Amino acid sequence: MENISIDEKGTGYLHLIQFTERTAREVQDALIGLRDQGMERLVLDLRDNSGGLLSAAIEVSDLFLEKDRLIVSVKGRDGVNLRDFRSTSRKLFREPLVVLLNEGSASASEIVAGAFSVLGRARLVGEKSYGKGSVQTIFPLSDGSGLKLTTAMYFLPDGSTIHEQGIEPDVLVPCSDANESKLRMQRYGDPSLTGKEYEELFGFSKISDLQKSKAFDLLSGDSNVTGQ
Repeated sequence: MENISIDEKGTGYLHLIQFTERTAREVQDALIGLRDQGMERLVLDLRDNSGGLLSAAIEVSDLFLEKDRLIVSVKGRDGVNLRDFRSTSRKLFREPLVVLLNEGSASASEIVAGAFSVLGRARLVGEKSYGKGSVQTIFPLSDGSGLKLTTAMYFLPDGSTIHEQGIEPDVLVPCSDANESKLRMQRYGDPSLTGKEYEELFGFSKISDLQKSKAFDLLSGDSNVTGQ
């Protein structure tokens, strides 16, 4: 995780940058901390999250879903269903939820966002995601090289595929390439820098994150927009 905060209205913000074996525990601990500070709703930022472990995506989804909800299905090249992954918890976090996406959101982050959207757990804000929903296996060859083949695909709870399709946000908030580059610097930069210090360091003034602002506006305006 890169950024955790809460505003004066009780809206928590969590920027998740990858899915690793520690992610679910870190997310749970962070949300418990935000709850202790009065969190009433949450913005989960998955922008530029290129993915990671499938198991981590399932574990994170599990924190927000009621028991026995289908999160993702894995199907082989011939369409045979290899495995369904379902939630096992009792929905530890029930707060209203908005998820931020952009074209850098891929794989595991698309599984989480897609499941939340299909199941009515969250609204999605931002831009269409990357569209990587394939399982690839490397087969070693006799000369020491390897052959990479797509052996399975991920499917969302409604049967739709992520691969080469991406996920469309419920609320589209476009961002130009130039502004996206600046926002990346802001998201990963030192938040303690003053406006003048920031401009001297990067050569431009801080800009407004319209996607993030829209997510906060949706939650503050109507807590019911984010599903059950």
